[in-house]
Amino acid sequence: MRKLLLLPIFVLVLAAASPIATSSASTPNTVTVKITSKGFSPATVTVQNGDIVTWTNSDSASHQVVADDGSFKSDALKPGDTFSYAFSSAGTFAYHGGMNPALKGAVSVQLSRYVLLNQKRRITTYVQSVKFSGMTSSTDSGDQVVIESKPAGATDFTEVARTATFGGHWQLTVKPRRNTDYRAVWNNVYSQVHTVYVRPALRLKQTGHRFLWAYAHADGVRIAHAQLQRWKRHRGWRTIRTLRLSHLRNKRGQNWLSFGKYRLHFRHGTILRLRVTHTQAGSAMYGPAMSKPLRF
Repeated sequence: MRKLLLLPIFVLVLAAASPIATSSASTPNTVTVKITSKGFSPATVTVQNGDIVTWTNSDSASHQVVADDGSFKSDALKPGDTFSYAFSSAGTFAYHGGMNPALKGAVSVQLSRYVLLNQKRRITTYVQSVKFSGMTSSTDSGDQVVIESKPAGATDFTEVARTATFGGHWQLTVKPRRNTDYRAVWNNVYSQVHTVYVRPALRLKQTGHRFLWAYAHADGVRIAHAQLQRWKRHRGWRTIRTLRLSHLRNKRGQNWLSFGKYRLHFRHGTILRLRVTHTQAGSAMYGPAMSKPLRF
């Protein structure tokens, strides 16, 4: 009987003395492949998306790692040099030796991690913010989610913001200046690309009883003309005049503010607005764009 009583106590002591191994499914792993004179060892590895494969040249001669589909390529690796690549998408990626094509290898990537990105609005107006939110396949808190953007005219994605997860969920706001592609990056895993379209910011302003001011604020395009439209019951908006925005101000880079001042000749109660066509908005911005109505 005494031995039976001591056994549970002994198990509890061992549990208290032994550290509990904790690992997060969100943390990428690193798998090492050696390059020898006979080939890659191991020749085939299986990883999860987001994991990193590191090739180490263990030979006395130089080697190069080249993906068959061109997705990755190392420099010439001297003895002892390493090359690492993070596999973000699922699939089987075959590769070979750049200096010795007879050397073959493959990385099998299984889909187990994901990061989602959702946007509140698909179309916004210049200088206004857009809220992004999403979640990861992990329920961990404190993981870093990076938002990368590629504005119209750019060739690569760059980081613009980052935030931490709470229970796997995340959110933040961005302020696009022109039509922009966005994606979320979490532990080497990418979300789908989302596009935010940005209209030029238009405004009509009345000063006193005599003057009307028209403003157009845009990035990547100079708005030199805008349509002045009048609201008529049963007929809707009708263009009555094309305004020339003769004053142009380059505030920063390609951030253009154009405006004009005009004499008023409208009855009390007239409703006007400013409109810019799709063609005027150009390829960097979204059109058509309208100002808020202004009642005299």
